[in-house]
Amino acid sequence: MDRSAAARPRIVDIDDWQAVAEHRQPSGLPGFDDGLALSELLGALDRERREAFVLTQLLGMPYADAAAAVGCPIGTVRSRVARARADLTGWLRSAETCTGTPGHQP
Repeated sequence: MDRSAAARPRIVDIDDWQAVAEHRQPSGLPGFDDGLALSELLGALDRERREAFVLTQLLGMPYADAAAAVGCPIGTVRSRVARARADLTGWLRSAETCTGTPGHQP
């Protein structure tokens, strides 16, 4: 095989390449739409609640380490995470019933 032939893309004899590609994707992982929804929900959280939630719940940082990172007592981090969970849960319930959208709460 010459160099020019090796550099050309190979043509695969598959009629429905998109279905094959989708089938080979790992299952159980959030999709693009799920990622956008999560990003929107997190963005609607109060900054301090979002910070505490992301550090402890998404990144897995221990509460004491998160408290040291943001410069507040561990109880404050726990409170912010609990309130963030309550906000997110409420918004998800509202979305399921199509009665509300995420919004900023003081």
